[in-house]
Amino acid sequence: MSLNEIGSMVAMQGFSGLSLFTVLLLMALGLAIIFGQMGVINMAHGEFMAIGAYVVYLFSQVTQNYLPGMREVYFIPAVVAAFVAARWNLDEQLSAAEATSQLGLGVNA
Repeated sequence: MSLNEIGSMVAMQGFSGLSLFTVLLLMALGLAIIFGQMGVINMAHGEFMAIGAYVVYLFSQVTQNYLPGMREVYFIPAVVAAFVAARWNLDEQLSAAEATSQLGLGVNA
């Protein structure tokens, strides 16, 4: 490996790390703003962000490996799938919250 190739790899890894840092920073700032306004720690927001990020990453990998012609527009179905996954997760959380509240009412009665 030449010094030029090593420099190119370091630059690519540096930009990749910077990109990941900015995404994580935006997520952390969003959670900090929510905590500052509401005064409670709500991990559901982080969970929705993580689910959306995972779905978009999954779509990018599937598109890259199996549908390379759609590489430029993979984010359109990825965003739709991320919203569907978030909605499904919200339904699961609401049903768990309803069960918890019903259990609490049953215990208090």
